[in-house]
Amino acid sequence: MLPKDPHNHQLRLHWYSRLMNWYRWNDAVQIPLFNSVARLALRGKYVVDQLHLAFYLQYRQEKLTQWQQQTQFFFVLASPRSGTVFLTDLLLSQKNMAQVEHEANITDYLAYAEAIRSSEAALAYIQNFRRQDMFWRSHRSGKKLYGEVNPFLALHAKALQMCFPQAQLFHLVKDGRTIVRSMFSRSKLGAKDPMAKPIFPPLNDPYHACWDTMSRFEKICWQWQFENRYLREQIENRLYFEQLSSDYSYFKTHFLEKMGFEVSETEWKNYINSPKNESPVYRMPHHNAWSSEEKAVFERICGDEMRALGYW
Repeated sequence: MLPKDPHNHQLRLHWYSRLMNWYRWNDAVQIPLFNSVARLALRGKYVVDQLHLAFYLQYRQEKLTQWQQQTQFFFVLASPRSGTVFLTDLLLSQKNMAQVEHEANITDYLAYAEAIRSSEAALAYIQNFRRQDMFWRSHRSGKKLYGEVNPFLALHAKALQMCFPQAQLFHLVKDGRTIVRSMFSRSKLGAKDPMAKPIFPPLNDPYHACWDTMSRFEKICWQWQFENRYLREQIENRLYFEQLSSDYSYFKTHFLEKMGFEVSETEWKNYINSPKNESPVYRMPHHNAWSSEEKAVFERICGDEMRALGYW
């Protein structure tokens, strides 16, 4: 039996998220072929979802067009562990304000890996599948604002801008050292990560040739800088999590007012005083206690991006 969601979320975790959380943190369990089966299941779900949407939209193409024209969209994109659950939960606590999704469709996981190497695949995924998926899950709600706070669409930023030119996009940023520590603790790109195999640098990336010899720590560093460099180059609106969660005026000016949202300072304070989705265990120390080698690796791979984002 899967454990209940241990966090007091407005956002309800899917069964597969709870399964992965249980598997990720259970060091005594290693399920043979789990990763291969998980990837196969994702591909199967994608096929089933495509068939379902094709049937659903058979006589609704005009409604899809009207929905897209009449709906306001926003997308908050980030590396995983950057505060996306925090922001989603806070917005969901404001009833009837908007339809806000977190990781709306698990097929985004495979699409993320394909988008690393192909902007054409990224565009096709949004244009031919996820746009219709968003319509299916939202148009009956009657809400005129639809948004996703979704780390697994990070590399689809350009595609989202092309398919939803009226949308507002935000790049949610968090200190790379904190992200790398959290991702390392959660087995990212390790033996228990179904996406470890399909995630690797594109051919023109300087780390492509040496990827197979890189440590997991190096690979996680690479992924953080790759995602954030791409997002920084694509999106003007930047939200710093450290300020978002510590300065209400910053939160209001840089996000709420731009979207027309209303979250009072009292509600914001109550929310930040009850942290959500924190890692229950850290499998590496705080960056102040990293070894000189780890600090050097992080500087070599992430240093330029940390400086570009203003952390150094």
